[in-house]
Amino acid sequence: MRRLVGYLWPESGAVKAKLRVLGALVLLLAAKLFVVRVPFLFKQCIDSLSAGSALAPVGWMITYGFARAVYTLLQEGRYVLFTPVGQNALRRFMCDAFEHVQNLDAGWLGSQSTGELSRIFARGTRGLNSLLRLIVFNVLPTVLEAVLVINLLGSRYGASFVAASILCVTSFVAWSLWVVERRVLLLQQLNDNDNRLFTRFFNSLLNNEAVRLFTNERREVGQYDRLLERVERLSVRDVQTVSLLNAGQALLFSAGLSSVMALCTRRVMAGALTVGDVVAIHGMLLQLQAPLTSLGFTYQEIRQSLTDMRQLLQLLRRQPKVRSHPGAADLVVTEGTVRFEGVSFGYGGREANSSGMSLRNVSFTLPARKKTAIVGASGSGKSTVLKLISRTYDPDDGRVTIDRQDVRHVGLTSLRRQLGLVPQDTILFDDTILYNLRYGDLNATDDQAIAAAKRVGLDAAARKLPDGYDTRVGERGLTLSGGERQRVAIARALLKDPPLMLYDEPTSALDSITEQSITEQLALSEANRTSVVVAHKLRMIQDADLIIVMANGTVAEQGTHAALLCQENSTYSRMWAQQQYGDEWHFQRDGGVLPEFCEYVAPEFSNLERLAEVEEALALRDGGWLW
Repeated sequence: MRRLVGYLWPESGAVKAKLRVLGALVLLLAAKLFVVRVPFLFKQCIDSLSAGSALAPVGWMITYGFARAVYTLLQEGRYVLFTPVGQNALRRFMCDAFEHVQNLDAGWLGSQSTGELSRIFARGTRGLNSLLRLIVFNVLPTVLEAVLVINLLGSRYGASFVAASILCVTSFVAWSLWVVERRVLLLQQLNDNDNRLFTRFFNSLLNNEAVRLFTNERREVGQYDRLLERVERLSVRDVQTVSLLNAGQALLFSAGLSSVMALCTRRVMAGALTVGDVVAIHGMLLQLQAPLTSLGFTYQEIRQSLTDMRQLLQLLRRQPKVRSHPGAADLVVTEGTVRFEGVSFGYGGREANSSGMSLRNVSFTLPARKKTAIVGASGSGKSTVLKLISRTYDPDDGRVTIDRQDVRHVGLTSLRRQLGLVPQDTILFDDTILYNLRYGDLNATDDQAIAAAKRVGLDAAARKLPDGYDTRVGERGLTLSGGERQRVAIARALLKDPPLMLYDEPTSALDSITEQSITEQLALSEANRTSVVVAHKLRMIQDADLIIVMANGTVAEQGTHAALLCQENSTYSRMWAQQQYGDEWHFQRDGGVLPEFCEYVAPEFSNLERLAEVEEALALRDGGWLW
């Protein structure tokens, strides 16, 4: 509620909004002061009937009808004044909530169900909207009207009427709240079940291909039906609870009304009250019945709204582990040298044991304006290196620097503006191809985006589609092939043109012909920028200025392609031989390669065409001296 009040009544500024809130409160007070006196106009009309003249009753009746209209106008004026303030508060709250969730840790977000998160947001929006409407337009007016009615009864008719009215109202409200509290527990269960129902529906459709291939349609329907069965049971109990609430309210209000009317009868018989007084008291109580009856449902909706908002508020309390420190300076890239200094990291945090660490006390330098390749077996920590450079995660120990600036001490936005990333698993927005291309640089023109697409061989495929570059790619880009999605990711990274480029298996989904073409384009784009390539296909990174071989979270070897091949029994040379010649290979001379080969390649050898000639010649000589 404090957070909500902060959006309705900001600490500074928003003078127009504050005036609207004050105006709405003034109209509320005026409307309720007016409406509780309307029954007394009807009293004057009844009492004037005994005067023997028709003029007075007609005048009072016209006044009574006009008063009802004035009350409605005051109510509508309150709605008109307050609604823009409420909707603006809702908009700012949801925008801030969305920004907060965007900044939460990537690891945590990746572990959450997308369907459930979207459901939490949808219900949170609905809950906040209901909360604003109910408190301002239902709770405050009802409480104010009840207080004014009881005050009028006490001032005009005495303490016995006040006591009867208070007993009626308090018992009515107490019963309503007691029953509604129990209904809220049912609604919480319905909410939780609704989350599971939506997630099951979303996941089943998202994995529809797997469902069909493994013929598990009946299993999916069965699981969905079991959730629906629980909804059915809870819904029946909910209806029964509502009926109990209505029945109890009717009995309590009728008992209270009967008690007050009995007091009125005694006073009339004693001559202390007129028939008009009885009509006025009866009118005030009946006028109060509608808001009191709705108060139970209002309270229930408020509790439901708070329940709907509970999970969203929990999200807002969650603080991101990776964030910009207050007053953090912008990253300034002058050369582009990246250093890892004693870096250790585990996805479980510091409490992860040694077997769970992805990197263990790793130190190396990625040279400026050079191409560095990181290779190794799955799980060796290759992709983790890229995530630490981009501050998707922060290291548990050690530090990562760019041009001697610790990435934890610079602004996140400025850091990521200097980076381009081609991820291994490309997920696109459900929008057009052109939109996804221009996402790398929103200021780029359509022609620039299309030029980037042409560089990666996407142009021909895009123009074959029904709407060309304006074709929507579908959810997660699944209407495109894996290779096409990967080319979109490469093109938008090239369009961004940052000083540091990170590639995570950039050609894993491409065929060999397309891979060769894109590799050539990447080689051109890598000039004069620091490039880091995580690769499984070693042919792609032969030209790297530095190759770092990862194993079990540590740096096993590093050097150029030629130098690593010449290291005796090196991990890299075994990987190379395995990829080039499969299982039909072995090293001569206890795992080393021929000295003649190393003379040509080590350590200054850089002519890849000559290297290929040497490999071919040695492979043919004597049935294959090399392998």
